[in-house]
Amino acid sequence: MTLARMKMVLGLLLWLGFVGLVRAQNTNQVLGQVNFEEKTNIDKSSSVWVDGQYLGYVDELKSNKKLLLVPGKHEIAVRQVGYKDIRETIEVNPGGTNIVTVRSEKDPNSVNANATGEVKLK
Repeated sequence: MTLARMKMVLGLLLWLGFVGLVRAQNTNQVLGQVNFEEKTNIDKSSSVWVDGQYLGYVDELKSNKKLLLVPGKHEIAVRQVGYKDIRETIEVNPGGTNIVTVRSEKDPNSVNANATGEVKLK
């Protein structure tokens, strides 16, 4: 076998190995899903934060906008003005589904402003 042919075979084998490695990495990372269980309109309009990042409202994170996370521990916070924050640490497993129950409770320490405003449009 000539030196040129050996280089070509070696290059082909390295290329096939690289393609296989990239493909294996893409198939090994399986995400876990988080679903929210809510009842009231207050629960549905509450904001969702994952690991300190805002992701949207509870009612938005369904169907094609479902919440998918990498495996591991994540802190979920659900917030609504005038209500207590809901905080939960979950363990996401590859291909698994976690359910976070959202039941908003009024915050007795919440202070609502008595100021009102008016907007006029012409």
